[in-house]
Amino acid sequence: MPIHRARCRFIMGIDPDVDNSGLLVYDRQAVKWYADELDLFALIAWIQKEFNPADLDTIIEAGWKNPSYHHVATFNPRFKVMSEKNKLAFIARAAMDVGENFNVGKQIDKRLKQLSYNTTLVAPVSAKLNAAEFMRRTKLEHGYNETIRDAYRTMEPFI
Repeated sequence: MPIHRARCRFIMGIDPDVDNSGLLVYDRQAVKWYADELDLFALIAWIQKEFNPADLDTIIEAGWKNPSYHHVATFNPRFKVMSEKNKLAFIARAAMDVGENFNVGKQIDKRLKQLSYNTTLVAPVSAKLNAAEFMRRTKLEHGYNETIRDAYRTMEPFI
């Protein structure tokens, strides 16, 4: 696993998603934040355009590093009363969605390493940040969405 370099000017957290990955960049020199959501290809192109590999540490949320699936709380509330067939279909769909997101994270990591960027994979933590707590910790005036806040949670220990 790459070692975090405290002297890098920029640190980026990424919450991978099949549609748009959340990203949050902190500029240590200017003491500023940048947040966005980009698809896989736009994300890689943007990083290449904006950052020299020597100046950026990238922290990627790596859900595949968790020993178990922790989204049971987000299951359909009617799951318990569904037919067996519908339960299996629901679980299959959830597994497919999770697998696709994991693959996006793995592809981001793989491509950035090929381009000589430093990446660190971090298993997600279960505690979500609400907008107020996110703003308190970052000093930002906007709470953004859960994807951006998850990108922050991923990178927070490295800031």
